[in-house]
Amino acid sequence: MDCRAYLQEARAGQRQQAMALLFSIGVVAALAILAALLLPTLIRELDFRVARDERATLKTFGTALQSAIRRHAYIPSQTNWANTVAGEAGMASAAVATNPRGQPRLLLIDTNGWFNPVSLPYTQTSAGSAILPLNPRLIIASSLGKALPLSAGPLSAGEFTNLWTAAEGTTNFPTNGLWVGWNGRSDDVKLERVNLQPLFVSLRVETYRNEALNGLYAIGTNNTLYPAIYDSDVTNNPPRFYLQNTVLKLYSDAGNLDSTQILIRDSAFKYENRVWKGSVGGGATPGGVDIGGVVYDFLNAVPNTEAQNGAAQQRLVIQSMMGYMSNYIAWANGNFTDNGLKTYLLNTVQPNMISTVQGLFQGNANAYYPTNASGP
Repeated sequence: MDCRAYLQEARAGQRQQAMALLFSIGVVAALAILAALLLPTLIRELDFRVARDERATLKTFGTALQSAIRRHAYIPSQTNWANTVAGEAGMASAAVATNPRGQPRLLLIDTNGWFNPVSLPYTQTSAGSAILPLNPRLIIASSLGKALPLSAGPLSAGEFTNLWTAAEGTTNFPTNGLWVGWNGRSDDVKLERVNLQPLFVSLRVETYRNEALNGLYAIGTNNTLYPAIYDSDVTNNPPRFYLQNTVLKLYSDAGNLDSTQILIRDSAFKYENRVWKGSVGGGATPGGVDIGGVVYDFLNAVPNTEAQNGAAQQRLVIQSMMGYMSNYIAWANGNFTDNGLKTYLLNTVQPNMISTVQGLFQGNANAYYPTNASGP
């Protein structure tokens, strides 16, 4: 091959390499431009997903915290809340204490109300709380950006209120107090607000003043029997406040178990005629039966269309019973001294209630027996 042909071939190869290099540079430049255009969008999408997941995670933690409090009758402090939540949610404590951006999640405590005189951790005793649980509020706080200018634990009343009412990414987010000089973004701050007040119920346990011996009771896992104070001693027997799901055991004066109650709502029990009753005018305690549920089931049962007032008879029965009880309670509240009310109960209210109940299955002609083909 002569030199001229060799040189021509070499130049052609160089041109091809140059073109390939230019093409590669063009591709890289195009990718760089595309990345510059898309990267902010991708980052925003990633931030959105992390923020969405963190909100959901904090909500899960708030639910788990309340569940654990009811289960163990124990409210943790800022130092061990993560362990409590982790045990309830089946997670590692480290995964609860730290968010995906490596920032600590903080438990903040309101000092506006109940957590002012009552310090955490709180372990419920058989005595419960004599203080009405007002504003027992907590915040689980997490930042996906700059570290929060806060320390875990109790916040001053003003600092906590400002944060409780704050909204993410808005102008009403705190800028004073501890937040002065903080240059993070408010929409990076995620807050789970937890109000524990609905978890508390009131309880009053007492013995009727004319009873010779006190009824006895035990609270929670403590099997110690305490005497129920006489109802005339109002000063020494104010209502106590317990966490939901607390177990109450009621005993006779001889120490025999009468019933076991699970406290799910405000309750009062009185020992009268050596029997525990749910109220002044109530019958013996129903051993855990949900009276509200019984009434609901009765009203929604298949009606006897041949009853005295047809399908309306069940509603009339409930109304007559409520009328009787309201009048009886009024009589009892007057220490049973109102003879006029007593006569009205005996001669009017009670016969009306009995007649209404009988109307479920018989009338003047004794012809109101169930005939529903689909009925029981």
